[in-house]
Amino acid sequence: MLGPGPGTGGLSDPAALIARFQVDKLSGPHLANLEKWMSAVGPYIDVVLFGDDLGGQQGSLISPEAYRELYKPFHRKLWGRAKELADVKVQLHCCGGIYEHHIDPAFISKALGKEIVLQGDA
Repeated sequence: MLGPGPGTGGLSDPAALIARFQVDKLSGPHLANLEKWMSAVGPYIDVVLFGDDLGGQQGSLISPEAYRELYKPFHRKLWGRAKELADVKVQLHCCGGIYEHHIDPAFISKALGKEIVLQGDA
């Protein structure tokens, strides 16, 4: 698991630096593709589905801290841009377990209000 602490791939470890580089490098092409796609279909859709495998069969692949530092800024930029380009809702599909990321209905409801739907296996 990528995250802080000894032996866990702290956020300054080489693996985290590589992950940060990859996220930064992929941001431009993903945003460009999103803009092309939304210009073609934005007026006709209600939901944009994004997929990002943050979890595996045994739980999260990265720590919550690593998610917040490495991926959340990218997700915020990408999802915010989708909502700027069209009147859409954003859906994130993650295969695997992400419980460590505080995906708990009470927490989510308090943080985000009524504007969220959780879907998955119990």
